[in-house]
Amino acid sequence: MRSDTEGENVTLGCSDTVYGRQKFFCKGECKTEEDIIIETDGNRTQSGRYSIEYKEGSVFGLYVSITRVTKSDSGQYRCGYGRALSPDSYRKLQIIVIDATTQSLSSSSGSVTSSTAFPETTNQSKALSCVPRPHYFLPLVVCLPLVFVLLAVFLLVIYKWKTRRNSGLNTRGNAGSVHMESVIYENCPPVSTCEDSIYHTLDPENGTKPTF
Repeated sequence: MRSDTEGENVTLGCSDTVYGRQKFFCKGECKTEEDIIIETDGNRTQSGRYSIEYKEGSVFGLYVSITRVTKSDSGQYRCGYGRALSPDSYRKLQIIVIDATTQSLSSSSGSVTSSTAFPETTNQSKALSCVPRPHYFLPLVVCLPLVFVLLAVFLLVIYKWKTRRNSGLNTRGNAGSVHMESVIYENCPPVSTCEDSIYHTLDPENGTKPTF
């Protein structure tokens, strides 16, 4: 079932029908001759504002048309193959024609409703955008102190590492200097030993001076 506006041209496809040479288009139950609009064995036939056409290779094959429909065209129709009063295959169609004024009024009311609804939606979206959303700031508040703590720990580790390194270098330097002094003292003979050797070389009898 479909609805159309007065003055429009309507074309309907006679689907689910089996092809036959004879074609028909009628209104109502097609029980009397008065119900028959078109009955033909041609591929296209027109009677007043009504027509029937067979299009080979198309989706539905058989099509019926009504030009400039009026409200009196509303009702049930049949189209198909065979004779109208004893069809071989047919399709039931339902057409409802509405007044053009009613259609324009319904379209206008729909547009007015839509136009009035959009500002409300816009205002709602603006109101929602103004609502504070604290959960967005929670990760920031938690992460910033954590970053500062990690940075402080990192700097402290670097400071301790440098301090230990400097103290190690100083310890090694002191140990080296002490070792050198001990070597110097060990290499140098005691003074008393030198003096004893000098006195032993003197000739006590001759009183000669020692030779160096």
